[in-house]
Parts: sequence; C-alpha cells; structure tokens
Amino acid sequence: LSVFDGMSGSFALPADAPEAGRRVALANWIIDPANPLTARVIVNRVWMHHFGKGLVATPGDFGVRSEPPVQRDLLCKHPELVVSAAEEILRWTSPVLQFARTAVADFELAGVKIQAGEDVGMWYPSANRDEAVFDDPYVFDITRDPNPHLAFGYGTHFCLGAHLARLELRVTLPLLFERLPGLRLAGPPEMARNNLLHTVKRLPVTWAA
Repeated sequence: LSVFDGMSGSFALPADAPEAGRRVALANWIIDPANPLTARVIVNRVWMHHFGKGLVATPGDFGVRSEPPVQRDLLCKHPELVVSAAEEILRWTSPVLQFARTAVADFELAGVKIQAGEDVGMWYPSANRDEAVFDDPYVFDITRDPNPHLAFGYGTHFCLGAHLARLELRVTLPLLFERLPGLRLAGPPEMARNNLLHTVKRLPVTWAA
C-alpha cells in the first residue's frame, strides 16, 4: 500500500480524544476531509520530507535504518523526545539539498580562497554532517542535543516556514505512531529526481491491523 493511497483515512481521531488545544486543532485541520490540502500536507510535508529517513527503518538506507527500528521505538516509549526527534529528522534529511550564491567580496573559508564574483555551492546535507559541529554526524540520534543544523538556512534567507514545519512534525509524529504503532517500510523509497529538494516520490509502507 502506498503512502499516498493509504494514509488519509488513518488520521481520523475519535470524538472523545483526550488531547486538547492547538495540537489537536491543527491535527483536525490536517485530517478534515473537506480540506483540499489534506493529501498534500500529509504526503508532501510530513512523509516525503521527513519520514523517509530513520524512524521507519530497515537495513541499507543511508546507514541508519535498522531492524528493529530502535529510534522509532524510543520515540514511542518517550514521546517527550518529539522536539529533539523533529530536529534530528530535519538535520538528517536536509530537505533543501543545495543553493548557489555569488560572492560579493574576496573571502577565505576553511582555507579555501573565494574570489568576488565566483559562484559558491552550499550543500546543506554536508553542513549538517560537519564533524567539527556534530558528534557522530552519520548517526541518526533523536536524543541529539544541541542540534545546530542548517536545514532551514541561515541569516537573511532563513526559511519563513520553519516554525510551521517544526510544529507539523511535533504534532504529527506522536499521533502517527499512536495510531499506527506497527508502521514499517514495505519496500525501498523511490526518490524524486530533483537537484534542489530532497524528496521521495513513493514510499511504500505497511502496518499491523
């Protein structure tokens, strides 16, 4: 069953759900059948940008998928880790792959001289695995703290949607694993051809009834 075909009906919450406040209000908005953005929000924002790595895990993908899915189980047992889990997902996936900028002045970075007028490629997955910044940068660890990743950019070009993206992850992750605790990959993800965004075209999953 593909994520796109199967997930929209899985987020229906019971009328007497104990959660209250903004978390449930946002979740209800996401799952509202009358909302024309429902499928895109669930699939594109949550799954294709974030869930394709680490939490739903099988061997052989980027060195972090394992069986049993240790990180996913850790989050299920300790939902208070959702904030750090969201940040680690953002660091690990680095939804934006790269941007190019033009140097406006001569500059030296890490021993490399950059001349004014030269184009510079900024690779976010590389920055988010900088050994000088992160301990064990090639380990997916939802308890990582601090986590000064650059998934949303920096400075003037910092992502305007960063707060919404973080909120979506913090709301959806606990609800997803509460409703589908046996969620597993049913096959390898099919990555979209894109040299700007790190996206998944198709992610087959399965879960216990």
